[in-house]
Amino acid sequence: MKSSSIELRAPAKLNLFFEVLDRRPDGYHNILTVTAPISLYDDLTIEIPGRGASGVRLACVDEAGRDLSAVIPADDRNLAVRGARALAEESAVTMPVSIRLVKRIPSEAGLGGGSSDAAAVIAGLNRLWGLNYPQKRLAEIGARVGSDVPLFFENGFALGSGRGEVTAPIEGVPPLDVVVVKPPFGLSTAAVYRAAGETPPEKRETPGRLIEALRRRNTDLAPLFFNRFEETARRLSPVLDRLFADLAPFGTFRLTGSGTALYAPAAGPAEAAGLKERIEKSGISGKVFACSTIASPLSPLSVYDILSR
Repeated sequence: MKSSSIELRAPAKLNLFFEVLDRRPDGYHNILTVTAPISLYDDLTIEIPGRGASGVRLACVDEAGRDLSAVIPADDRNLAVRGARALAEESAVTMPVSIRLVKRIPSEAGLGGGSSDAAAVIAGLNRLWGLNYPQKRLAEIGARVGSDVPLFFENGFALGSGRGEVTAPIEGVPPLDVVVVKPPFGLSTAAVYRAAGETPPEKRETPGRLIEALRRRNTDLAPLFFNRFEETARRLSPVLDRLFADLAPFGTFRLTGSGTALYAPAAGPAEAAGLKERIEKSGISGKVFACSTIASPLSPLSVYDILSR
């Protein structure tokens, strides 16, 4: 064990393509998705405390250090705690764990913040406990915690299938700048899935053209982004439908995951920053972020690099 603590950044993600397929015997749906981690992060400090400590303890604060225990659970309802317990069960390690989570990624957004936090805890403890599990094994453990967790162990753009836990890297894609808008309301993922299944589409979409365009950047990407949930979410939430209309003058925005965050591509960092400023000045309510796609800091190689510095 090299150290008793580690600091990690847990990135948000975008679904640039999201298709819902058939319902599975276990109650989940098979999906097909193209995802990418982005430069919007939660920060985690994971520590092996000294004598007298026991179990998994989580303290969650906002960026200003204010306690968030009233709105974010610190028990097994939190995916970060469940990630620690899942790795402990797999490895039979009984050491206590202390986690400090600085929460920046909005919840009920489709940005995968909770899943990313779980992946960060699994990746960090994998090193602190000296387990050295490879990516495949970390992904299998993460899949027990949540369907989105394994994708954060991929190094960047990824293709997800199954219920989302089967992942494969998409190579050769340059970074993409985006603007993300998270309105001050959410949607129930279960309700969106349920409503989307009421009227199955006549034709399923595939991500081949989008993946090729992401690699080549020789066409406008916005028309190729796709989310099967988008129409359903707009129908369920008139306020979200209005947000799409309000954002139309600023670009072609798409839903990520089951929402309610929306994103649009930008030609570069300067354009993304300018678009963020214009949206904020327009009076549209919610949080606006200028981001870019990144290599995930939670891949096993990235975590090793952090600890080796």
